[in-house]
Amino acid sequence: MAEIPKVSAGATQGGGERRIWMIAGAGALLAAVFVLWLFSRSPAPPSAAVPPPPVPRVGLMRLDRGTTDEEVREQAELFDPTPLFLPTRWNVQPQRLPVGVAREPGAAFAAFNPKLLFDKDTLALSFPAVVATPARPVEALAVGTSPRPLLGLGRVDLAAEPLAARGGFAEVSAAGTGEPALAQALPGAAPPTGDWAPLEFLVGVNALGLVGPPQLVHSSGNEAVDGYFRAFLAENFRLGARLRPGFFHVRIGP
Repeated sequence: MAEIPKVSAGATQGGGERRIWMIAGAGALLAAVFVLWLFSRSPAPPSAAVPPPPVPRVGLMRLDRGTTDEEVREQAELFDPTPLFLPTRWNVQPQRLPVGVAREPGAAFAAFNPKLLFDKDTLALSFPAVVATPARPVEALAVGTSPRPLLGLGRVDLAAEPLAARGGFAEVSAAGTGEPALAQALPGAAPPTGDWAPLEFLVGVNALGLVGPPQLVHSSGNEAVDGYFRAFLAENFRLGARLRPGFFHVRIGP
């Protein structure tokens, strides 16, 4: 009977450790290769930005060399800074006239026959009789003048009431502020006859009435009229009883 070979425990343990180190070495080698591959790979260059497509627009393009004289002239007209509201061939270009048609006043209506109201040979117009011009303008409005073309011009018949007769009109204002204090006709005033201009008095008023007689500031040019109104204001009109205390200008006119 054959004998079974015996394997020692030390030999089995040594073979297991060898396999472990072989696996660990293979793993380390793979890791080293992977690290070298990462470092050896160069980064990809960044992609260039794609420019956006140009926006379509309509404009004028200047001409370069090699253009014809007609193109240069048209370019100068297009770039002309003349305002468009002025007549140019771009905004008021008329229709082209046929050859042989002259640009003269009335030429556009030459193809239409005129419609005359009077005969050219027997033209008879009736005019009014010649009127003699008056020597003075006022004679044109005289009664009985024929014809009277200006009769009634600017005239309106209105009922006019006669104005009430008065001897004077007084306007009273404060001496310091000019505030109106009184404005009325002077009842019963009858100044001396004759021409006289408006006059002015300065008066002082207290609780009892006038402080002295009115003082003349501007004369009417007639001493009798000045004296009459000085006495009239104090005695007849009693101006001091109509005003509050203070100083006042009294102007009197017709």
